Amino acid sequence: MSVLGLVPTHVWCQPSRVENPYGQTVEFTVTLRERNALIGEVPLQISKEGDLSVDLTALTTALSRRITAGASQALLQLPTTEGRVDFQSLASLGYGLTYSESALELVISIPLSARPVGNYSVMGASREEVGDFDSPAAFSFAANVRLNGDFSHSAFGDEAAVGGTITLLGRMGKVAYQSNLRVPSNRSDLFHEGSRLIYDDIDRALRWQFGDVRPFSSSPVGGEDVLGFGVSRETDVLQPERLVRVRGAQTFSIEEPSDVTVSVNGRVITRRTFAPGNYNIADFPFVRGRNEIKLAILNQAGEQEELTFNQFIDSRLLESGRDDFGLAFGISSQAGYTRSRQYDAQNLVLNAHYIKGISENLTLGIATALNSRRQVVLATGVRANVWGVTSGRLGISAQSGGQTFGTIGVAVVRTLNSFESNETSRTFRLALDSRIDVDDPRKSTYNASFGYAWPISPRLNASTELRISDQNYSAGLQTSFVLTRNVRVDLSLDWRSDNQNDAGGTSFAITLSRSFGSGGQARAYYDSSLGEARLALSRAQDGGLGAWSHSGEVASTGEESALTTAHTALFNRFDVSVGTGANWRGQNNSQRLGISFGTAIAFADKSVAWGRPVTDSFAIVSGHPSLDGRTISLDSRSLKSGTMARSSRWSPALVSALGTYAPRVVSVTVADPPIGYDVGSGTYRVSPPLFAGYRFVVGSDTASTVIGTLRLLDGKPASLVAGVATSEDWPDVEPITVFTNATGQFSVTGLGRGRWSLKMRGVSGRFDFTIANNATSLIELGNVDVTDSDGP
Repeated sequence: MSVLGLVPTHVWCQPSRVENPYGQTVEFTVTLRERNALIGEVPLQISKEGDLSVDLTALTTALSRRITAGASQALLQLPTTEGRVDFQSLASLGYGLTYSESALELVISIPLSARPVGNYSVMGASREEVGDFDSPAAFSFAANVRLNGDFSHSAFGDEAAVGGTITLLGRMGKVAYQSNLRVPSNRSDLFHEGSRLIYDDIDRALRWQFGDVRPFSSSPVGGEDVLGFGVSRETDVLQPERLVRVRGAQTFSIEEPSDVTVSVNGRVITRRTFAPGNYNIADFPFVRGRNEIKLAILNQAGEQEELTFNQFIDSRLLESGRDDFGLAFGISSQAGYTRSRQYDAQNLVLNAHYIKGISENLTLGIATALNSRRQVVLATGVRANVWGVTSGRLGISAQSGGQTFGTIGVAVVRTLNSFESNETSRTFRLALDSRIDVDDPRKSTYNASFGYAWPISPRLNASTELRISDQNYSAGLQTSFVLTRNVRVDLSLDWRSDNQNDAGGTSFAITLSRSFGSGGQARAYYDSSLGEARLALSRAQDGGLGAWSHSGEVASTGEESALTTAHTALFNRFDVSVGTGANWRGQNNSQRLGISFGTAIAFADKSVAWGRPVTDSFAIVSGHPSLDGRTISLDSRSLKSGTMARSSRWSPALVSALGTYAPRVVSVTVADPPIGYDVGSGTYRVSPPLFAGYRFVVGSDTASTVIGTLRLLDGKPASLVAGVATSEDWPDVEPITVFTNATGQFSVTGLGRGRWSLKMRGVSGRFDFTIANNATSLIELGNVDVTDSDGP
């Protein structure tokens, strides 16, 4: 079961001849399945003699997502007759086909050698990642408005402050736009906090920015905001399905449906049924250091096989040959709370970094941040071996005052895994850092730390750390003990000695926490060094419209006490949050009330909607006029999340948080739809680019269901035949597949008013009927007779 590189083999298949009851060659469309999985539809032909053959192009297209490109090419090279291939030729490549006359379907078995190698993730392959996606609007725009009110009372008097923010998001073609504006409290000014244009090159995972560019989060030296341009490799954002960090890369194969039990470092993490195919292990919950992965494979015949992989992992290691980088250049850009963003054309700024995976176990990088006040260059490296992960950095910085500093640091992390038990891995850490004053070495500083974490029992974990610097020494011990399933105690003991002030001492902090279901928690905390005690309660409702959350905390020290609360609620068109605070037993008794209200107006494809603030991409969804204003609800795929948005007679629904480059299915529900009305699949599949807007209309002019019985010229029913429905009045509607049962009855959806024709395979002539303008959504035609020719 674990051998790759299999070659095509001849397989047994159903005899490629069946009894033909029609007395002539017939062709009709049948469903294609692989075991219980529906693949698609393919044309099947039964000759007068009963020989079976399928359309080769249609079969290859249907299998294209399940076989490799080379396997598809091999299929297309098979000998055909008028584009059809018989079952015997397919068997020569290892494909087995079985035809079911009662179910009108083909069941295919695909050879292992034809299957692509797929990544196996513990989370499982997301269904949203496969298939075609709906396209966003060519132009979309959203404006978020948030109003903030703050009211306070203290010994100094009463004060009220009102302000707000405006966030503009948009997209035209492949270019996205973002701008942030702020109205300061009790002022009429409009402060500009930054604007930028963004172009994402998905294929190369590059993000180009023009305007106000923030420092790159992946740079180890940060940098300063610039007004200019920036380009960076953003694989995690633009290609989220691709993992460029080092992960499991070994391959295993499954030849028949099998149950697979996966263990990592002695702990069972998942059990799953695998379809036949080739797989790479990926996305396992690895720990730093060497990991042991075991796969126990049990097939349907009861045969069991165990595979073992050893994998070294670290999140800072890039795959060999992969790189990450960022480059931003422009003039200095600085934001301020009491003013708009300020630009300094005399201060040029360069922020840059480059990180490359030299090998699977070595990643090197260099970064710099240059401006008129500060120049920094830093080299970094991460090396993995059997002893653990060693990281280092070496750099130099110069400031405008003439001071020059050197930086050197090294850290070692070693994980000691236990493969023979279910114990959590123990971890050892050592770090050394020094900041060297080149002008006066006596002012140099250093820090060193040593840490060790280990599991004492399944319920008790502990860690300790010793820290040494030029100014003080300190040591700490932290433990975590699970009393019951919902109750946990955390204890921290600390000792500190201050070399400069001859001060120090011992302190402790303890936390007792208890969870209540999935959304509630209570926490009690005490810190002896501060003499502070806290009691906090929180509760959150599951997502969806009307979802709310509440939290409150009481804090007390020797001199004063405070009470704070926070409340949030999500509604269909806006969100609201309220915060309160009170201090007493001190000299500054005070009370405070804060209120925040957020809403948004969005535009996409000539449609406008009002809803909650847009956080990324969005969708506007409304009902077709034929639905007569019925409410459209947008649901998340998670049962706990509930309804995300809802339409009304005066505004479409606005789904305001679709995420970026994250495949997702948006499901729609129509309240009390007309009988027989076809709303389509009821789902929209999106993978939104940055700040994109979608426009969806539920329903159409071709949403009726038609039922009738087809009769031949001799009055007999046209039984068990397949064909298509077309209309000259609806030239843009694709032909709709139609089947009849043994009595000639058919049912077809997706039709609209006007003239329609059914052309059935193997039947001379056609079946014509007309749907009246005032027809309902469910139409019963009765008997429909065939014409005596294919002419008009």
